[in-house]
Amino acid sequence: MIPGLHVNNVALIVLSTSSGIVTSLSFLLKHGVSESFLFVLMSVYIISLSISHTFHDFIPSTFIGVPDGDTALSVLPAHHLLLKGKGFEAVTLSAIGSLGAIFLCFMLIVPVKAFIGKPIFFYENLREIMPWVLIAITLLMILTEKTKINFLTNSGKTPYVLGVLFAGFVFMLSGLFGLIIFEISLSSPLGFPSPVLFPALTGLFGISTLVDSLKNKPVIPKQSVEKPLFDKGFKKSSVVSVLTGGIGGVIVSIIPGITSA
Repeated sequence: MIPGLHVNNVALIVLSTSSGIVTSLSFLLKHGVSESFLFVLMSVYIISLSISHTFHDFIPSTFIGVPDGDTALSVLPAHHLLLKGKGFEAVTLSAIGSLGAIFLCFMLIVPVKAFIGKPIFFYENLREIMPWVLIAITLLMILTEKTKINFLTNSGKTPYVLGVLFAGFVFMLSGLFGLIIFEISLSSPLGFPSPVLFPALTGLFGISTLVDSLKNKPVIPKQSVEKPLFDKGFKKSSVVSVLTGGIGGVIVSIIPGITSA
């Protein structure tokens, strides 16, 4: 629930201190617990953390970083509901979706394993054309950008064209940023592994959101608290959303660089 503290950061801390954790639990070795089993427990902890993160991370992302009225059209769907006084409903729907996705994933484990690996080998075939798939997704994201930039004129298609061009510029700038930071050599004064990716992500997605929240003072309407959706019975659209979201999550997970965002 702490903005900017992602499960990857915690996983990095656990992995960096794994030797110390095993040493502190060495007394269990006398009782038949193997060292490899302790590493399995740490893996289980990280996986459990990533699952619970999908439930809790939605709370700060809904109620923190709310945009003002001028940028309300380019925000998360949760912010749309929050600005309508339905922030609690957004969190409830997210929890239902996360819980439904867990049950769905359990049911899809065997079919997805067969689809990705033997006998279909979808992932191996996809890897051969992965660059073209990523290029196609990138072009789709840029060319369907709906943000208008009223820099030259407010009429016609010019604002939309400028929005698409600016989206392409931001994409190229982010790629340049990645090329630069991966070439930076860092060393930790405490002797820990020091990959630059994790502080970079914290700066991009954590600090920037907090600074933007401090700078903007949006008016958040009074929030209505109603009975959760599951008290009223599931709607057909909710079931369809869980199914399509779960399947979409599987597809997103096997394509590098593509996230739920």
